[in-house]
Amino acid sequence: VGLYGKAGLPLPKLLLGTKYAPLRSGYEDCTAPVIASKVQDICISTGGTDPIGLSKALMEYLLGDAKQAFEASQIRFHFLIGSGNPDRDELIRMAGEESNLYTYYDLPEVRSLFTKCDLILSAAGSTLYEICALGVPCITYALADNQLQGERAFEEEGLMRSLGDVRGDENVARNAFESLMELANDPVKRAEMSKKMRMLVDGKGSKSAVFDMMRADLC
Repeated sequence: VGLYGKAGLPLPKLLLGTKYAPLRSGYEDCTAPVIASKVQDICISTGGTDPIGLSKALMEYLLGDAKQAFEASQIRFHFLIGSGNPDRDELIRMAGEESNLYTYYDLPEVRSLFTKCDLILSAAGSTLYEICALGVPCITYALADNQLQGERAFEEEGLMRSLGDVRGDENVARNAFESLMELANDPVKRAEMSKKMRMLVDGKGSKSAVFDMMRADLC
């Protein structure tokens, strides 16, 4: 406001809030997901580069310390591998030896993968708004300073659960698995979260912004 005032310019119209979240195409009019009593599929999304190696750490944990619990759950884990993930080849090799581990690389779009899953683990980037539009229950975490405020807000509003800032956390794989299993066993909480998520983001942010700007110009 001060900058515009000093320059003698009229104040711009500010379009604020999640109503205007500019999502990629394909997230408009998403149907509400079926919240299953038993979780069968979980997606692990660690961003484009996965700087802390969470995908590998979690997969190793599933095949190591948590192997018995992992097998007993009969849950399928779907690992979305970013283009800059240095562990890509190792992840694909490890998953290839297990019937309940799947890897995906260089997908043209991720909505199809997200919607086939009952639960998602995702870093606290802009992807969270797409997940909200889909209404798939999610556990998030922060990998950078600019994600801290977002992951806290999503948890405080009851939209998602958060692992917090996981940089330097030696137990991140165990904490992630335990949090996923806890939420997987709570269908009431997952349904509550899904409803709040869909109320926050409707997937029409870009159209809402254009419509409101045009309306402002006409007034």
